[in-house]
Amino acid sequence: MNILLLNPNMSTSMTESMHAAAESVVSPSVQLLPVTASRGFPYISSRAEAQIAGALVLEMLAEHRSDVDAAVIAAFGDPSLLAAREIFDFPVIGMAQAAISAASLLGE
Repeated sequence: MNILLLNPNMSTSMTESMHAAAESVVSPSVQLLPVTASRGFPYISSRAEAQIAGALVLEMLAEHRSDVDAAVIAAFGDPSLLAAREIFDFPVIGMAQAAISAASLLGE
């Protein structure tokens, strides 16, 4: 299985850190494809920046759609998560939504 690890901000060091963390827990049969936005913002810190990053997310997903079986939007706030799920025919997971869902199972 090939999973796109999509960082919609321009921080390659963050992409590398997330990739290393993910590699430590994925099955050997999973191939991660880490991708960092080539334009946009070093850090997404406002609603306006999230909107722009969301458009970049959709572009990046479209660019890699034939290479992957699933994708993770690796940015707090999950820019364009719902739009991506509407457009693409593979699973798209938002890092924030996944973290919040897991946390809700662990406590009150």
